[in-house]
Amino acid sequence: MNILTPDKSKLALRYYHTFAPTLIPMALFSYVNNKYEINCKTVDFLNAVNIGYHSYVSSSSIISDYIKHPNLSKIARISNLKLHLVSTIGIYHYIYNINSNE
Repeated sequence: MNILTPDKSKLALRYYHTFAPTLIPMALFSYVNNKYEINCKTVDFLNAVNIGYHSYVSSSSIISDYIKHPNLSKIARISNLKLHLVSTIGIYHYIYNINSNE
């Protein structure tokens, strides 16, 4: 599997569809976790991974559908990967700092 084209990998799409039903329940559990100050970091980390992965694969599918020029597509895919990595790492950092400061 090429990391820049997860939308063309059967394994990546299988994970995408397997974990899709968990998006809303995990988000609700994360909300309850933070509202009632349960402070379970694992829930928030798993939720961040799940949302980040779904966003990355979805964005990659949009790039495949709408950007046909190979050079522009490659630039968009590299930007997509970097932006999703930076944002997921930023969310991890935020979760760690919020939960460790309490």
